[in-house]
Amino acid sequence: MFRKMFGKREASHEVALQRERREPSFGDAPDTGPNAPVDTSRRTQSDLADRGAEILHKLMISHYTDDDGIHLETVLSAAAACAGYQAQRAALWLIATDQPEANAFPDVNEVATASGDLFVVSELVNQLLASDADSDRLTVLKLVGSGGMRPGGTRLPDVTDIAARTDGACGTENYPPLTVPPEHVPEENARVALQRWWPVVTKIFSADEFRQVNPLDRMLALSAVTGRLIEAGQDAVDPDIAMQLAMETAWAMAKVTGIRSELPS
Repeated sequence: MFRKMFGKREASHEVALQRERREPSFGDAPDTGPNAPVDTSRRTQSDLADRGAEILHKLMISHYTDDDGIHLETVLSAAAACAGYQAQRAALWLIATDQPEANAFPDVNEVATASGDLFVVSELVNQLLASDADSDRLTVLKLVGSGGMRPGGTRLPDVTDIAARTDGACGTENYPPLTVPPEHVPEENARVALQRWWPVVTKIFSADEFRQVNPLDRMLALSAVTGRLIEAGQDAVDPDIAMQLAMETAWAMAKVTGIRSELPS
């Protein structure tokens, strides 16, 4: 089923890139407005975060579906972009609110490139993406990896290599620097996807039902959705390739600035 749903389109990559896509629509999303039924008394922040992330997942699937099916790599890249950027927002929140998790890595810097772009440099962001210092702490890598290893993945992405290549590509046209085979490159650049979807993330988690969810739980929920996409599409894209694409995207988007819509702290 998933091979058919997530299968590669027969049209060439160049032709596919020229297809017009509508902007994300909330028409198919569950009602999260002020009149929607809300029962948060028995829901944890994690439960609420997962529900909000699932709304985003459904919207992405709908948006990237056409007569040829769903392009898994493009959906996966969009989800990973949001997860990575949310790691940055979570780190800034931890530092701004003086949370214990930020004590060891309180510094955040913005680095300007020759092209005029600003990129965030923060060891705390890196820790949220892929730290293995605490076996009990969930990270973007652990949740992405769980989605890839369950269906038969054989190796986790080398984040040291990803970090070095990402740093070297800041301010260039080759951003994010992807190493996946050409046939698995997303149809939409991750930075474009992030600009498209972050306002949607903002709208979802600004709704009354989800407003209480903190940035760290949002990061974990978005990462879990990314992992589930990898597992669901295992017959269309090798899990090792899917994990590599997800982490290359998430790491790069955790450093970008200039996104046009932000959630309140």
